[in-house]
Amino acid sequence: MIQEINNNLIKASDLINNKKFDEAENVLKEYIQQVQPLIKKSKDEISLCFNNVAEFYLYTQLHKPVKNVALVSYKIDVAYQWLAYIANENKEYKKALAYVEKGLSYNPMNTDLIFEECETYKLQKDWPKLYATTKKVYPLIITARDVAKYYRALGYYYIEQGIFEVAYALYMFSLEYEESNNAKSELNFIRQTINNLSFKMTLPDAINIFLKNNINIGAPKKNIDLLKQLLHEENLVQNNLDVKYDIEEDIFALTKDDTYLHSFWINIEEGKGDITEDITLKIVNNQKLLEDFPNKNEQRRIEYVLEDKNNTYKGYTIIDSKDLVVEEVMAKNSPYIIKVYGVFLSPKSENSFIEFKIASKD
Repeated sequence: MIQEINNNLIKASDLINNKKFDEAENVLKEYIQQVQPLIKKSKDEISLCFNNVAEFYLYTQLHKPVKNVALVSYKIDVAYQWLAYIANENKEYKKALAYVEKGLSYNPMNTDLIFEECETYKLQKDWPKLYATTKKVYPLIITARDVAKYYRALGYYYIEQGIFEVAYALYMFSLEYEESNNAKSELNFIRQTINNLSFKMTLPDAINIFLKNNINIGAPKKNIDLLKQLLHEENLVQNNLDVKYDIEEDIFALTKDDTYLHSFWINIEEGKGDITEDITLKIVNNQKLLEDFPNKNEQRRIEYVLEDKNNTYKGYTIIDSKDLVVEEVMAKNSPYIIKVYGVFLSPKSENSFIEFKIASKD
C-alpha cells in the first residue's frame, strides 16, 4: 500500500519534467490529502520522514528531540518540496515559502527544501534573505552534492553583489564536490564580466579567499564525525551493508579519505579482483584510467580471467565512462554471470572504481 501511494510521486515527477505543472500540482495535493490521515499523531511522539538513515541519525544527534521520533514511510516532505518548486515556477512566492515551511515540519533535515527557499529569494532578488537562507542550510549538510549546491547558491549571491573574485572561488570550489554545467557557465560569465577570458584561480587561492570572507571549507566537521560514528551503530547500520556502503561513500566524497573506500569497490589495477569462497576474478589488463572525466566519448576495455576449482574462463567488457551501471557480461561457456558496474566517485579523481559481482546463471 505504501509503495502504491508513493508511486504518485513518480507520476508527479514525470509531469514536472514535462512542464505540466497544473497536473503535477493536483497529483501532489491529492497525495498529501491521502497521506495525512495515515500519519499517526500522539502527544508522546513526533512524526517525521527522512530520506535515509543518515538524516534520521543526524537529526537525533543535532536536535536531541525530547519526544520519541515516529518514522513516516510517506515522502510528504518531497511532495511539499515539489509544490514549492511549482509555485516558484508560477511566480507564487508566498505559496512557495509556505510549502517549504510545511515540508520542513515533516523533515527538518531536507536540504532541498531550504535550497528551494533560496530559489524563491533569488527570483525575488531579495539578496539579504538569499544569503541568510543559504547560510542556514550549512549546518545540515552531509553530502558532497549539498556542499556543491551551497557554494553555488553563495556564488550567485556574490555575483549579484559584484564581488566576482569570491564568486569565482565559490563556483570553482563547488566543482571539487560535484560536476555542474551551471557552475562552469557562471565561471565563464565571470571571466567575461571582468573582461579576462584567461583568468584562472588555484585551489589554495580559493581557500585563502574563503578564510578572508568567513566561508566554510567543506562540510561541517561535526557532521562528518557523526557520519563516522553512525557506521558503528549496530541497529542502524552494521546489519545493513547497503546502508553502510552508502555512508562510507558519502564520507569518502566529503573527505577523500581512502579509508572509507569499502571493499565493495575495487581499484581497477592489474591483478586485483573480487575473491569468493570458490571463485576468483582477476583483472589482467585495463586501458589507462580516464584523466579527463568530462570527455564522454572515451571507453576502456577491461579484460578478466574468471577461475573456479575446475575451469578458467576469459573475457572482456567495455566500460563507458558516462554510465554508472555499465552492462551485464556472460563469460563464454561459463556457469557464471559477471556483472560489471562503473562508479566514478569523484570527477576530479585520477582513480576510478569498478564493482564486480559474480552470480550463477542458474
